[in-house]
Amino acid sequence: MHFHGFTLQTFAYKDYSSLFCKEWVGRSLKQWVKEHGLREVEDPATGKTIYRKPFQGVIVLSAELERQISLSLREARNRRKLPRSKLAPMLGLSEQVYGRYENKVSRLTVGRLIHLCEVLDATPEEIIAPAAPHLWGETKGRAEVILTCIKKLRCFDEETLRDVLSLLARLSEGDETPTDDGLKVMTHEPRSPRV
Repeated sequence: MHFHGFTLQTFAYKDYSSLFCKEWVGRSLKQWVKEHGLREVEDPATGKTIYRKPFQGVIVLSAELERQISLSLREARNRRKLPRSKLAPMLGLSEQVYGRYENKVSRLTVGRLIHLCEVLDATPEEIIAPAAPHLWGETKGRAEVILTCIKKLRCFDEETLRDVLSLLARLSEGDETPTDDGLKVMTHEPRSPRV
């Protein structure tokens, strides 16, 4: 399939909507909250009771999330040695308006965050993970491993990515031991030629 000059690959998928409906019909909010490890908190920024997922036993409230994202933006821009006066016009903003994001005066929309990632050539993980590592793992260690894996994957060429995906597919089929070829991919040893 072609889209604005790009070729999009399509994959067959299984429709789980009927399973989802059967599984969750009649479930209460209390059951959902318990099964997903959410905790009820009063967030001063919203003035409402909301449900959040603790990470390492702590629930980070909205104001702290905004502070962390603002800091991530500033650090990403500084790493690229890009002044606000150059970045803001690329976003269609004045320097003062952009400065509100880095000073946690204005909240980012998802669309603006995507645009910032494009303009800064930043990954979503670079901006969001410092504020919300729990989105990548239930523990700090797991989140760090997953984020490191994502960073490494971004460096691979498409063929290597397909090999990694194939290995992961084989590993997820059961508790099988990776084949020699799979181990060579994991250890970056040269693979034997395909026959």
